[in-house]
Amino acid sequence: SSDLTKTALKQLQTLHSPLDFRKMMKKSFAIALFLMVLVATGCSGTKKPVDSPNAGRTLAYEEGVPNFDMEAIPTWREDSAGIDLYVGLPYRSLIFLRTGNMFDGKYEAVVRIMDDKGKATIKEESFNDTISITDYEKTQSIEAISVQKRFKVAPGTYVVEVAITDVNSKKEAIRRQRLTLNDLASGNISLSRILVEGRSDITGFRPIVAYHTGSDVDSLRAVVELYNADAAPEVQTVMILRALPTDRNPAQPPYWFTPSLGSLSQQGVFYNRGDTLQVTRRAIRNVSSEAVIEFNLPKLKPGTYRINIAVTAPQKGNSAQPTLLLKEQRDLSIKSPGFPRIETLQHMVEPLAYIAYKREMQEILKATSVEELKTRFDAFWGEKMPSRQSGLNTIKEFYNRVEQANLYFSTHKEGWKTDPGMVYIVMGAPQSVDEQFDAEIWRYSYSNRDPLSTFVFQKIRPSEGDFINYILIRNPYFEQEWLRQIERWRTGQVF
Repeated sequence: SSDLTKTALKQLQTLHSPLDFRKMMKKSFAIALFLMVLVATGCSGTKKPVDSPNAGRTLAYEEGVPNFDMEAIPTWREDSAGIDLYVGLPYRSLIFLRTGNMFDGKYEAVVRIMDDKGKATIKEESFNDTISITDYEKTQSIEAISVQKRFKVAPGTYVVEVAITDVNSKKEAIRRQRLTLNDLASGNISLSRILVEGRSDITGFRPIVAYHTGSDVDSLRAVVELYNADAAPEVQTVMILRALPTDRNPAQPPYWFTPSLGSLSQQGVFYNRGDTLQVTRRAIRNVSSEAVIEFNLPKLKPGTYRINIAVTAPQKGNSAQPTLLLKEQRDLSIKSPGFPRIETLQHMVEPLAYIAYKREMQEILKATSVEELKTRFDAFWGEKMPSRQSGLNTIKEFYNRVEQANLYFSTHKEGWKTDPGMVYIVMGAPQSVDEQFDAEIWRYSYSNRDPLSTFVFQKIRPSEGDFINYILIRNPYFEQEWLRQIERWRTGQVF
């Protein structure tokens, strides 16, 4: 009945609390050890040098620490040089403790402005905050606590380091980003980094610092600041928004074919291609030395997007090709609404592709209404389960793993759609992980010579971007054991 769906959705809401999530993690030593290895080896699929465009951002969740994002932008305000710092700390990344009718979360932050090598500290500032909330649901939210600060510094190149400690858990996370603050005394025109802002009905436009952004944001815009604009008369800013070809499909079973070399499935994103969605030009004339330029962006569906903003000047003579003066670039990864959570029935149906047969998925997706979809969803889970409670327990465990996969394995697509995400959802945490330069090996037995319980992921490093794509080396001999494991899910025997 649809009552099973309602109960399952209600149970899923309890998975979003960091307290509940961490308690669940502690149930299995294998899972806890596995997550420690994930952090130590970086197999969440990220590489973030301090000069990366995404340095300072959380690209994959790290268990037990305050996962936050930062963006440091060099700016000038009233002829004063400085760094505008934006920090986003999701509520769910903090541990909230109950005090009477309130839930209290506390954090301490230290900001260090360092030399260009990131060694000597030039300026340091500490601050802290206590967040008291009456609504428990708020503590589970991925909505970010926003912090904005400005630091006055002389022109130059700096490394900005932010360290945040969760007072309740005593865990710390650190983010670093290098930037250059140009000297306007030179008279040269200068362009800030791109700041992306999102609008909500409650807060209006606010900076979006995170790399992964849900597609449920009302409106988006890209903002830059242009300095010494009057130094180059008749300059023009051009914003180009491109949708990059991105593999968005769920992973195929381990006994299928390994993606071919150079294919989109193997590369994840084709950074050197893309469809132009928007071109906006703004002529900069009769302005003071400082100009704030905003570009409204269209509604974006899940995918990978690239924003390029250039400043050009007309060529002298008859040439129609303008001179490129400055340029900035920012990538956006748009995920499903509510990411990383599974909040709707439609989002619950999609991962069933891993344990449902093709004909079953086709039948479920033939539903023409929400009520019909509920009925077919319930029928899939209920037909083979020994009891209603067994069905609920299995549903909760399945979507628990889906959300965990989103947290730990998300790259250019949601973590549950990746090869490691698929294996983790179906098989659970491996007994051991062997990290190598070009591969990662998951073993589900203590024998190093058992191919049926060994999954090898090849590391594909794209020429651009900050993600390593982990591609499972597939083999037909996986089929029998994989199908057996799927049957355990379908009959409530996976525990």
